[in-house]
Amino acid sequence: MAIYHLSASMIRRSAGRSATAAAAYRAGERIEDHRTGEVHDYRRRSGVVATGILAPDHAPEWARDRTQLWSAVETAERRRDAQVAREITVALPAELGVRERGRLVAGWVRDQLVARGMVADVAIHAPDASGDARNHHAHILLTTREITPEGFGPKHRGWNDQALLAHWREAWAEHVNRALEQAGHEARVDHRSLADQGIDRLPTRHLGPAAAGMERRGVPSDRGDQARRAADQDAAWRRQLAELDAEIARQAELDRRRQAPMAGQFAAAAAGGRRPRRQHVASVAATTGAQRYRAALLAERAGAWVPDALAGQLAWVQRSGDLDRITWTDGHAMTDAGDQLTVSHGDQADAERAMALAAARGWSSASVTGDDAWIAACAACAAAHGLTLVPADDHQRQLLARLDGGRRAPQDDYLPPTPGM
Repeated sequence: MAIYHLSASMIRRSAGRSATAAAAYRAGERIEDHRTGEVHDYRRRSGVVATGILAPDHAPEWARDRTQLWSAVETAERRRDAQVAREITVALPAELGVRERGRLVAGWVRDQLVARGMVADVAIHAPDASGDARNHHAHILLTTREITPEGFGPKHRGWNDQALLAHWREAWAEHVNRALEQAGHEARVDHRSLADQGIDRLPTRHLGPAAAGMERRGVPSDRGDQARRAADQDAAWRRQLAELDAEIARQAELDRRRQAPMAGQFAAAAAGGRRPRRQHVASVAATTGAQRYRAALLAERAGAWVPDALAGQLAWVQRSGDLDRITWTDGHAMTDAGDQLTVSHGDQADAERAMALAAARGWSSASVTGDDAWIAACAACAAAHGLTLVPADDHQRQLLARLDGGRRAPQDDYLPPTPGM
């Protein structure tokens, strides 16, 4: 069965990382950083199937040399907290051959990334010898600045938009499915979450190569035990919620049956100034009580930091290690990593919930990443919850300065954004 995976992350200088070190490790090569003089030598690493640099036709020739490219990237960034590169990791179908997987990655990279002006350094890796034999994958290291015939241009803030990442995820699924179809395989992948696909089961937890190898040999692992306990707990929660849902539905049906024949009685009672029959009032109270108890259970599962105003909007809370994935009654989702909240849609409702949760956690300030509409929505909601939005860059600083809503940190007090959102 083909597996879908696409994740994106930033290579940040503030985390002690560099683009030269990342490129050397993923390609299994030796790179000398011309900015610092450091040498990163990973020529002894195994598992690198193929590497290559894809760049726009107008890019200078040096942009196709790994050492020169990433040394130039490091030199172009002067800030101590600079984002020097973006990395995208994708799972490659085990059903395809080596050349088919290579063509798949190259086609998607050219279509979605290089066409936008990025330079892409691609490294295809084979599964680890002691891990899952299906784990073929590719690392794609990308420039954060557009390449021009003269060199690097300004940063492209639009490449950080969540909407663009969602588009990349969908496009990758389309490319994978086209490659599988052309190769004569029936397997297909879907970039949507299980909830969005209408599949009522929990996502599997990634065990890692060591734990997965132990489990295949019949040796229990700590991660495997944790995954089994989490699955058991989730199953118990789902049973309890299902029982509550059944009780709520039963009470609602009783209400419907009682209300229909008594509509005339209620009208007559109201006209005469009399109270409606007590049994119907008690039935409504029982239904409401079950609904409140259900909301309280989910709020308890999510933690005491969920405000009462949001508890009734909880549809499901899934715990996985240090992460909580919250699904709201409108179908939107949010991932809580303790000091960072990631939302699925990025509309006004998500902004309100995110700021309410941040305030309930005691945050006094937060940084926001996303498109201008999302930042504006968060700024408006932040003011209502007494939060200060800390700009992540000059573009955000100028945008927040133009907005009427939201409290903003003075420019002289700028600090690297943490916690993030």
